[in-house]
Amino acid sequence: MFILTAEQMREADRLTTERQEIFGIELMNRAGGAVVEVLRRKFGAAGNLDEVLREVCVLCGKGNNGGDGFVVARLLAEAGVRVNVVLFADPEQLHGDAQIAFQAIRATSLSHPGLRLALLPVGSGQAEPPQWRVAKEQCASASLLVDAVFGTGLKGPVTGFFAEVIAHVNQRPASIPLVAVDTPSGLTSSAEPEAEPGPCIRADVTVTFTAPKWGQLIPLHAADAVGEFWVAEIGTSRETIAAALNGDARSAPRGQVLTAPDLDFLLAPRARESHKGSFGHVLVLGGSLGKAGAVAMASEAALRVGAGLVTAAVPRGIQAIVAGYRPEIMLEPLAETASGTLSRGLLEPHVLAQALAGKNVVAIGPGLSQDAESAAAIRRLLPQLRLPWVLDADGLNAFSSAGELPHAGTQGSEAAAVLTPHPGEMARLLGLSVAEVQAGRLHAATHLADRTGCIVVLKGHRTLIAAPGGQVFVNTTGNPGMATGGAGDVLTGMIAGLLAQRRAFSGVSPLTIVAAAVLLHGAAGDEAAAAEGELPLVATDITQMIGRALRQLRAAAAPSCLLRLCA
Repeated sequence: MFILTAEQMREADRLTTERQEIFGIELMNRAGGAVVEVLRRKFGAAGNLDEVLREVCVLCGKGNNGGDGFVVARLLAEAGVRVNVVLFADPEQLHGDAQIAFQAIRATSLSHPGLRLALLPVGSGQAEPPQWRVAKEQCASASLLVDAVFGTGLKGPVTGFFAEVIAHVNQRPASIPLVAVDTPSGLTSSAEPEAEPGPCIRADVTVTFTAPKWGQLIPLHAADAVGEFWVAEIGTSRETIAAALNGDARSAPRGQVLTAPDLDFLLAPRARESHKGSFGHVLVLGGSLGKAGAVAMASEAALRVGAGLVTAAVPRGIQAIVAGYRPEIMLEPLAETASGTLSRGLLEPHVLAQALAGKNVVAIGPGLSQDAESAAAIRRLLPQLRLPWVLDADGLNAFSSAGELPHAGTQGSEAAAVLTPHPGEMARLLGLSVAEVQAGRLHAATHLADRTGCIVVLKGHRTLIAAPGGQVFVNTTGNPGMATGGAGDVLTGMIAGLLAQRRAFSGVSPLTIVAAAVLLHGAAGDEAAAAEGELPLVATDITQMIGRALRQLRAAAAPSCLLRLCA
């Protein structure tokens, strides 16, 4: 699923009319219908909407977002729900499709006494109108609020009276949920970071149309604004969206969200004649005295996502610990330093040849430690590898501590190089502060990918998976309970384990495989949080829930016009 800017969305709407002959008022009616369908799914399970939603207050602006709100209000009224519509404009200010939708709701109000219209003709810079006091009372008495004031085309922060409206709505009791139409009012759709985000509605549920927008996914404050996030397909084809993207001459990243229907390659049954050699052999290189668990967890995670074989190459002093963790993990004991870390001896040609023999992918870094000799050995090792590799944790620190960047090198088309920094590691690699990385996550990820030639996985809320050239996946799974030691080691193992199976995933690119690993990692974390809660969640809970997460993804893989990206 593509991610769009507001400008690209407008072009997609225009092309939908031009090429598919679906006109604006029909798109508006479909958008309003999609919002009502989400309301039915969210609130209608116990009965009809008029029984569950006692009274709804719909806040509308003068643009097309307000037009979508008019459709929502009309459909709810026709379903028997009492609806108060607050229009922050003079009806004479409405144009085009919004005017058509308003006339339809005005006509509906004549036959549905439960549908009432309140008009607040006010500009964004004007003082509070007297009618706002009555509208506030309607908001306070509602069982549900619908925000349709500003849409995705908003430019600049909201000020004046409308900022006061947003502040008031955000102070509503927790018992009054709010559903945002297309986007929470005040949230911009830009892919660029905002220096100082303006006020915006904090929604419980957001229903956007056709595709998610950058501003709904990337900024750190977006998740609190968007809430539970639904995307509704209202008729614009994938080909039309692609045409809108291709016609955009600017250098905005080409973003996508990977969803369950895209994961057929993970969910497909395996060939009956398969054997363990069909699914690759992962080498996990790392571990040190006191950090044996990291390499063990990464190794188990590689097995849990289907790698046929996994070998952990670790200092001799911890091989018994790793062997006792899971009997399925094979061991390659290596020479160690006096402090129990990997020594430069791993670079001996015969040692390296034995460790790499028969392997399909190498995961480097879990539990490695920041010992100077170990770090130097990793820096010398990486350019020699002709296999796909994943570099994580102290493997990344080995380069940043020397003021260097790892590079993909000339591995050939069958190989992939993956970096998996968290914000702190990214900051050290790029010579930035963590705050600077977090303020510009999209730029940091794409910049590092271009400089190194690697696929970059910038971990954190809405993990970004960026490839050289600007292609980006945004992950929507995961939860704060996964902020726990070892979760990154599990992800490293999952990425390596899936990359090892690339031949079995015929035709699937390394970027998509890496993005799938990130999605599955977050989905497993969500299953663990659902079972145990976020507070007690530990990294091994994620590994144990991989199977359940795959079953849930399989259940969600059927195509649908309504897709919930995250709760």
